[in-house]
Amino acid sequence: AQAAPVTFRYLASRGSISPHELADELGYFNDLGVKLENVGYSGGGPESLFALASGSVDLGSAATAAVINSISGGNDFVAAYPSNGINRQVHSVFYVLEDSPIKSIADVAGKTIAVNTLGAHLDYTVREALHGVGLPPDAAKLVVVPGPQLEQTLRSRQVDIAALGYW
Repeated sequence: AQAAPVTFRYLASRGSISPHELADELGYFNDLGVKLENVGYSGGGPESLFALASGSVDLGSAATAAVINSISGGNDFVAAYPSNGINRQVHSVFYVLEDSPIKSIADVAGKTIAVNTLGAHLDYTVREALHGVGLPPDAAKLVVVPGPQLEQTLRSRQVDIAALGYW
């Protein structure tokens, strides 16, 4: 007896392909009765996790920090595999303008940093970098800017730093 077909709803990420999308595109699910249904786009891992918690999607993708925060907050998720984390292969970068007085992490106290979302990878990375130089986690102001708009937000001087990373 063949299992009944199943459809998994998910939110896609702008500018990247998730492992489940790649597997689907490569035909890995063809003979398994598994279908994927893109029901929209996520602004980041926490948004994907909110959709998962509400039942509007069946699977989600988020940085490890966001998943841990969500589970510790009471959401009953099963993490299938780690998709992001902090290691030697995953690099986050802080960009400043050429004429910026910011030359190191120690210089960011009181500055505004654009990140793609709060509560996920870049939020954690910024706070860990601040901690590493002895600054409190609130030494810099984090503002949410969608990934595709980070460069323009920095160039127009709406923020002092644009944080980019693997998300």
